[in-house]
Amino acid sequence: AARCSHVCVVRPIGSRCLCPPDFELTNDGKTCIEAVVVNTVSVETTISTTMTS
Repeated sequence: AARCSHVCVVRPIGSRCLCPPDFELTNDGKTCIEAVVVNTVSVETTISTTMTS
């Protein structure tokens, strides 16, 4: 059985590792790493202006 870092699916032809959403499987076929997604829309900066008297 494969030693997967996240999810291991056992099939008749062997086991296979799967990753959760936003993760990808590395070349070793066992380790999941966080997928690097360049998406400036998902990064939001909130600027709060507080006025004091």
